[in-house]
Amino acid sequence: MQDYNRAFKEALSSTRLELVLDLCNRVKPSDLFRSPNLEQQVILSLIQQLGRNLLERTKLKCDYLQESFDYLRPEESVVREHGKRVLQHLVKRIDELNCDPTDQFAYRTVRRVRMLATGFINEHLV
Repeated sequence: MQDYNRAFKEALSSTRLELVLDLCNRVKPSDLFRSPNLEQQVILSLIQQLGRNLLERTKLKCDYLQESFDYLRPEESVVREHGKRVLQHLVKRIDELNCDPTDQFAYRTVRRVRMLATGFINEHLV
């Protein structure tokens, strides 16, 4: 069994987005998030890092972001303490994007991530 938690933790701690994206390219979101030892802090860090410039590598980033919300556990202390801030920052970044509405894929995909983040905040972190 792959130790995705350790691999992503190391990539995320490097703060080099390209390293994180390279790892994301090699691991399907479903494989990562279904990993039994995946820590909530890794999911939050991944959301934080992938939220940077969503108009670059939009599909890869948004595939991970969309799936991440299904695996965030609001009952975990790290999610209660940091989740709202991380997700609000993601929403703010999306709101600040200059997303071309004529690029239907990017526009819809990024808006869906915003909707999921806002919904998670409102349902679990108020």
